Amino acid sequence: MAIKSHPLDKAAGWSWRLLVILGLAAVLVFLVIQLKVIVIPFLVALLVTALLFPVVSRLKRKGVKNGLAVAISLLMLVTVVSGLVFLVVRQTTSAYPELSERAQSSFTQLQGFLAAEPFNIEPADLERSASDFLSTLQSSDFLTSGLVSSVGSTASHVVAGIFLTIFAVLFLLLDGKTIWKWFVRLLPKTSQQKVADACVDGWRTLISFVKSQLAVAGVDAVGIGLGALILQVPLAIPIAVMVFLG
Repeated sequence: MAIKSHPLDKAAGWSWRLLVILGLAAVLVFLVIQLKVIVIPFLVALLVTALLFPVVSRLKRKGVKNGLAVAISLLMLVTVVSGLVFLVVRQTTSAYPELSERAQSSFTQLQGFLAAEPFNIEPADLERSASDFLSTLQSSDFLTSGLVSSVGSTASHVVAGIFLTIFAVLFLLLDGKTIWKWFVRLLPKTSQQKVADACVDGWRTLISFVKSQLAVAGVDAVGIGLGALILQVPLAIPIAVMVFLG
């Protein structure tokens, strides 16, 4: 008696197809991890481009040339971000004496709390333990060298990522449409129009997403800043600015 194998054939067919898809996804994730120094700046550049694209389009509609419109939009972005960072640094620097005094007062209160029952830890013992701990850290060449190496590597990656992001934003704003058309022409002719239409919708969605995130960041910054001012939290304005930038 013959055994029908149609369900097994379908299951086997789905199984090897799923394995191929999972394998391709794993390779893609591996490549993204290996090339994160390039991939992450490019993804950030897409978000920045989506943020600046409406500004560039509006300037071009007013008769400004493409290159000048891109330069103006980038200059506006750099000016706003630099101004906010400068505000944070200035406010933090001016409030440093007050923060230092509050920190010293809090440390004194902590010493008094630990000296009472049930801890009975003398302030001199606490200061000696802190001094020994710092001396151990300073004398540990392995820890110090590893920390310096890690900080230096991270800083170099951040600087390289910033330059790559700016470079990608310039190319995307100046000639992103031409680059996209060239990429679409690499696809089969039967799929070109569908892919182009889908990505246009995706690009519009990304622009709307960036605008909504900008609005949410503004609302969060204003709300948290006002709350910090009402509660008389130190550095309320820098906190609000960092919330917005974050």
